[in-house]
Amino acid sequence: MKKLLVFFVPLFAILLAWQTPAPTPNPAPNRPRPAPVNQDSLRKERQRMVEEVLAEIKGKENMRADSVFNNIKLFKNISAERMVRLMDEGWSKALGVGCNHCHNVNKWSDEAKPDKQLARDMAAMTNKINKEMLQTMKGLDEKSSINCTSCHMGRKHPAKRLD
Repeated sequence: MKKLLVFFVPLFAILLAWQTPAPTPNPAPNRPRPAPVNQDSLRKERQRMVEEVLAEIKGKENMRADSVFNNIKLFKNISAERMVRLMDEGWSKALGVGCNHCHNVNKWSDEAKPDKQLARDMAAMTNKINKEMLQTMKGLDEKSSINCTSCHMGRKHPAKRLD
């Protein structure tokens, strides 16, 4: 009996230890997470601005954007209406911002806000990545591309970590 106890007690201890999950290390200290973007409230404001601009250009919606608006540097060859909708659905939504983030909404052509030029520069960067870099990467689908949402994910600043 003593021999059985000597054999089974350590075996039982080993089995018990094997079944018990290892303690988890202390989680990383709580880092403040970026506040989620309230797309609904931004959407309503952006929609109001889009409707105002479209009302101002009524009858010119299908003309080239650079013939309707002043100081157009990008999207010159698309219709004025398409440009307005692209700014709303593409850029503003991708960054989780309203029109006034880049624009003086009382004078759209104004260049006073640095984010307006920064957005142009980031568009140039995105085009370069899509046209030059992604096309030369082996193993990617030929239609692979990035856009504002790829990095910004609905926030003003691109994500620097995944939490």
